[in-house]
Amino acid sequence: KNDEDRLNNGDYTKIVSDKHFQRVLGYLEDAVVKGAKIEYGATHRASERYIAPTILSNVNNNMLVMQEEIFGPLLPILTYQKLSEATDFINANHKPLSLYIFSKNTDNQHFILKNTSAGGVTINAVALHALSNELPFGGVNNSGIGKGHGGFAFKEFSNQKAVMKAYSPFLGVDMMFAPYTDKVKKLIALTIKWF
Repeated sequence: KNDEDRLNNGDYTKIVSDKHFQRVLGYLEDAVVKGAKIEYGATHRASERYIAPTILSNVNNNMLVMQEEIFGPLLPILTYQKLSEATDFINANHKPLSLYIFSKNTDNQHFILKNTSAGGVTINAVALHALSNELPFGGVNNSGIGKGHGGFAFKEFSNQKAVMKAYSPFLGVDMMFAPYTDKVKKLIALTIKWF
């Protein structure tokens, strides 16, 4: 897809308000001024509150995009040689609300789980732990206090870590992604009705 395809596609969302458009664009501009390299994307249109999905490399902790919660289509990328470098970086910063591990190697998954702290974790998918009423949701330290969802709200002081592992790329949730055909809309409505 190119920018025009996304702009004309009702399934591709735009930034929610002018204020947040300027906030996310400010993160992008700050990163570039401070030396980030745009690997992909970065086109934007203020009248549409549109920012293309953007991948940034050569980022550092002096950039706003590495200090603030983004809530937008910017993805800063850091590289590492040893997995411990990645966990050391995570641990040197504020504890995240969510941590996503993409690896089929169970030793790597266990290493990251054992050596980091986060409010919740999803393995080989994004945000699924936050959608489940069977898992606690909330932060730890600066990312939040206490947990919600079902009976976990009563256990908020236990600070349990949620971990969900996607075993198959053919999860039912994948069928609810855009484009939103009539079939997909019916599936979403059915899911909402019964869950």
